[in-house]
Amino acid sequence: MKRSSILFFVLAFFASQFSYAQTEPFWTAVPMPVFFDYSTTAQAQPSANGPYNFNFPGASGNFNDTAGCYFNQFASSAANPKRPYWFINGVAASGVIPRTSPSVGTVFEDPVQVGTAMRGFSFLGSFNSSTTYSTLYDHLIGSVYWSDEFCYDGTTEYGFSHDYVRNTTIFYFGSNQNCLNNGTQFCRQDNNSTSQVAYACSGGVLIPSNIQGNTYYYNAFVFQDGPTYKFKVELLDPTSLVPAFTCTIDPGLTGDQPFRSACNPATGFSANTCSNFSAAPLYYNYGSITAGIDGGSPSTWVTGLQISTVKAAK
Repeated sequence: MKRSSILFFVLAFFASQFSYAQTEPFWTAVPMPVFFDYSTTAQAQPSANGPYNFNFPGASGNFNDTAGCYFNQFASSAANPKRPYWFINGVAASGVIPRTSPSVGTVFEDPVQVGTAMRGFSFLGSFNSSTTYSTLYDHLIGSVYWSDEFCYDGTTEYGFSHDYVRNTTIFYFGSNQNCLNNGTQFCRQDNNSTSQVAYACSGGVLIPSNIQGNTYYYNAFVFQDGPTYKFKVELLDPTSLVPAFTCTIDPGLTGDQPFRSACNPATGFSANTCSNFSAAPLYYNYGSITAGIDGGSPSTWVTGLQISTVKAAK
């Protein structure tokens, strides 16, 4: 799960004169069987087929990763997208990754087999935003997202995230997520302690406050529009399937408010700190879908994330 936080981005799309080739994906239901709970308040493991309802995790502890994740397990400058190398005090990091931020969630891991790559995901659910929550730490975030690997140590990601302290929901994308680069720990682009730093970056849009908190089908998938690969983002009414919010996002756009006019209704805020993010490698790629809460709260009896049907875009 996200140990630090999703970069809550330091977050006008140019109206296109061309029709988008928004090929609708084939949606197939997937199980979420890999459960993790890194907190002092234990939660029951949900069924692999859901529903997946998670209470806010409690205080942190010193936990080893339970999914067999080791530092630099997936690091590769040859991967597409690239996966950074971790160094601690100038030495390549090794051993089981510690999980020091309290978190709870469940994961679907897409196996690397012919025909199993995906280009997006969908879930039916909501982020509980009916009250104001306090946090034991500096963040309290619920999220459902795709990542290019399940150890979360410098991943490429896209998905939906809700900040329970600020009561805001975003669609985000980013590279090198959770890379610290704090003077002791560094993410590097190559397997060399002096190679170029792999900085975390992110972008995305703020979902209008008048529709967040309700139950929707949250859909996000990559499609090809000529030579460009873009994100299609939708919040659909679960009964009528009428969009309550929809965006077409070209992650290559930067500048001031790059995606404000990319959404209907228009988003109140958008940003992109990534100078060269490409969605092309995410078009039919292998990865994981994760759903959970990270951060820790005194309100450990309150359900924060409630989702049921999870689907992969094939």
